[in-house]
Amino acid sequence: MHTIILWFLGVVIFGAAITQFIKVFRRLNDPKGPPGPTLIPYIGRVHDLPIQFMWLKFKEWADKYGSGGFYRTEMLGAKFLIITDEKIAEDLLVRRAKYNSDRPQIQSLFDSKSSCGSMEYLPLMGRNEYWARQRKLTHAYLTGAASARYYGVMYFEAKRWLARLIQHPDNFQNSLEDMSSKIMCQLTWDDPSVSEALTKSAWGLLTQMSPAGPITNVLTPLWHLPYYLNPWKIAERKRHDEQQAWWMERLLVSKARLRKGELRHCWTRQFLEKTALKTSISGDYEASCVLGMLALVGIITVAGPLSYWLVAMVHHPEWQEAVQREVDEMCGGRLPTIEDAPKLPILRACIKETMRWRPNLPTGVAHEAEIDDVYNGCFIPKGTRLLPLDWAFLRNPEKYPDPENFRPERWLEPGWPTYQEPLTRYPTIKGMTSFGWGQRQCLGQSVTQDELIVACGALAWCFNLKRKRDTTTGNDLPVPLDKCNSLLLIKPDPFQMKFEPRSQDPPERAYESPYKADDTNPVEQHARSSTVPPLSFRINQNAKTPLIIGATGKQGGAVIDALLSLDPTRARFTTPAVTRDTASPAAQRRMAKLPTSYNNIQLIQADLVDAPEAGCDLGRFSIQPSLGPGISPDREIAQGTQGIDCTVSAGVEHLIYSSVERGGDDRSWSNPTPAPHSQTKYHIERHLHDATSPGKPGAGVGWTILRPAAFKDNLTPEFRTSIFLAVMRNYLGEDGKTPQWVATVDIGYIRGQGIYESRGVKGEGRWFGGGRIIICADEWHL
Repeated sequence: MHTIILWFLGVVIFGAAITQFIKVFRRLNDPKGPPGPTLIPYIGRVHDLPIQFMWLKFKEWADKYGSGGFYRTEMLGAKFLIITDEKIAEDLLVRRAKYNSDRPQIQSLFDSKSSCGSMEYLPLMGRNEYWARQRKLTHAYLTGAASARYYGVMYFEAKRWLARLIQHPDNFQNSLEDMSSKIMCQLTWDDPSVSEALTKSAWGLLTQMSPAGPITNVLTPLWHLPYYLNPWKIAERKRHDEQQAWWMERLLVSKARLRKGELRHCWTRQFLEKTALKTSISGDYEASCVLGMLALVGIITVAGPLSYWLVAMVHHPEWQEAVQREVDEMCGGRLPTIEDAPKLPILRACIKETMRWRPNLPTGVAHEAEIDDVYNGCFIPKGTRLLPLDWAFLRNPEKYPDPENFRPERWLEPGWPTYQEPLTRYPTIKGMTSFGWGQRQCLGQSVTQDELIVACGALAWCFNLKRKRDTTTGNDLPVPLDKCNSLLLIKPDPFQMKFEPRSQDPPERAYESPYKADDTNPVEQHARSSTVPPLSFRINQNAKTPLIIGATGKQGGAVIDALLSLDPTRARFTTPAVTRDTASPAAQRRMAKLPTSYNNIQLIQADLVDAPEAGCDLGRFSIQPSLGPGISPDREIAQGTQGIDCTVSAGVEHLIYSSVERGGDDRSWSNPTPAPHSQTKYHIERHLHDATSPGKPGAGVGWTILRPAAFKDNLTPEFRTSIFLAVMRNYLGEDGKTPQWVATVDIGYIRGQGIYESRGVKGEGRWFGGGRIIICADEWHL
């Protein structure tokens, strides 16, 4: 009797299990839902998904199920929507970014989303307060560094890398990563000597977060074993704690160096000097994490593309020769710099094609849906992982004909779908799908592009890149195209190649360059290389002679007009006024406006960057460089910093600098803003602050920074004013915000009065606004 009952219960349980299995199977594979491979209940589609080269299987499924631009799959309960079409990715990840910008938890990392307040991994964080404030800080630092051309660090390390390649060519893969690491260590902590530790930390984290890393990233239930029975958790705890301790150590060492006056310009110094300016970073721990992560990401995003560029050049010598010809012709036999990029479209095309042909991030990085949603009739549950499959995007034959082959001409020749003009700007890797989508797009695109241009250009300038010959067999050693790691960011497996100097001269110049010495600081080299013999000044404090820089511009001219009105007897001042061209129409108009009896204005032709000597007795100093015809952002920064250095070396009593308003005095010191004309003035202000800080040679120089808002003078009855006002209306919106305006003549009078009456407080920054203009749909009113 009992046996019959047991058999009956067994049949019932088995039948119920089968029934439940079938129900779940039908639900998972509902034909009304998104297409995709057949899913097994509770397992999904893990059994035939390889850990190695996972993106190839995803692409195989994309070809079979992704005709609509996406398909679904599941892995041990985690739902995935694999996006295979760029337009679908644009819809879901950009236009619906406010619903789809979270990140999934990476199982083998502790609190990767910072849901519990770890604040450690910016690219992996959920869309929370830590992510928002760290992203803002990171963006400001990267933007500032790009505007300053990374203070010469990239050029410095590229030359040092060439010297190492000449000495140890077989160690090129390690030296390649170390070059990228030294750049980031210098920019972050002013200490390239810690590059080896940063590289180890970078690859340790990348391995831990990749599906090909710990098995717990695929078989996720294993992560939940008790700690003492869980070797994966024990190993991650050790790696995590060592990494966080090292990041904190770097911050504390930098603090100590700053107190001693030894810390040169770097992101950590920027942070430490701004802690009193209401930064939103919570403290040292969070600061060490955001700075450490900023340095770390800069290695792994460059090492892969640069390694594959070497592979491409070995397999396509015809393109290598084209790049070399371009570099030789456009750079005049010298090493290319970032400034040469507009003249090197072939080099940029080969870099971009390398990143298309062998994308750094072939699977993409998953977003996580934050709400239940419906797209094209398909239900997307909250928590679904939206995976933009970059390998599929970059192998779309409609956009990229012949996608499997290396074809840089697709970016250079009209007729290809990807061709864009002008070639001084395009091709550019910025905006490529490999950098992510929407609010989770990579912030370091400019750093990556500029570093690749400098590094690849240096290789083309110095070497012929060839296959290496086996000394035993006499055959060329293979450089494989299909062998690489399977981490989230990929790079080719180790291979051998030959770096043949193109001539004795280039490598000799690289090797014997002063940049090769480990104790040579690139920031100092950059300052020296961008500073020519300055204007020389003879000081006579009794004369109180002012010097006006930019005298024929609107602001410089307003200062001269103010001095004319304040000194009607023309007895107090003899005023040297510096302009780049005394014969220019603007200079002639300025001189024509002077009273015939007024001889105290002396127009001097000079430039603060390429300056001849011009002597003057100097008491006070007014400078107002600005962007204009022939003035690049770099040149404006050089003009401003050169003027400040002249002030310091001359022992000037007081400097008045005209800048631009960036949100009040506190915010202006920490907010470059995205506008180029604001960023340049931000860097000049910081240089002024640093050069006159206690303990520096300029500590005795007084200074005042004037930060006017928008100038009324720009409101003229011309078409460009309509465009200007339309842009401002779009920027300010229609929520009641109104711009502040001030007249150039008023700023000139304030500055002239400061010169005439010796007014001004050392360290003072003043904001100036005036009348408001309400921007309406069809008109504007004062």
